[in-house]
Amino acid sequence: MEATVSALLFCGSAVSSLQIWSLALVSTEAAERRQLAFDRLDAALVANEARLRGLSRQGTGAFSCGSAAGELHRWLQQEQPGPGLRRELTLQPSGEAVLLQLAADGVETPRRRLYRPEVLGLCPDLSGSPSEAEDAPR
Repeated sequence: MEATVSALLFCGSAVSSLQIWSLALVSTEAAERRQLAFDRLDAALVANEARLRGLSRQGTGAFSCGSAAGELHRWLQQEQPGPGLRRELTLQPSGEAVLLQLAADGVETPRRRLYRPEVLGLCPDLSGSPSEAEDAPR
């Protein structure tokens, strides 16, 4: 009788221990998937910003200041997000900036970036350097 009770207690504790290990493993795997999704989001944003800065350096992306945000919005729409990523672009009501929201499967909150053409150097009307501004007569 004692052997049966001790065997039942041992089996019950072994099953409980296995369930705890299983839950810990599932939780760890979910955290790793979430971290990989964050890494994909960050890599996509860094690559996007590098392309935008490349446009500025090449001079191929210079827009007039009045239409710069709209042109930037159109250019960003042409770029495809990576696999497993969803993108939403919004032209700000003021017409001065574009809001990019990038989301990935398994990530609750999207990454957001506000792009202003003049900050990226895509607006030639505002391309004066600081030294030119200092040399201007007062």
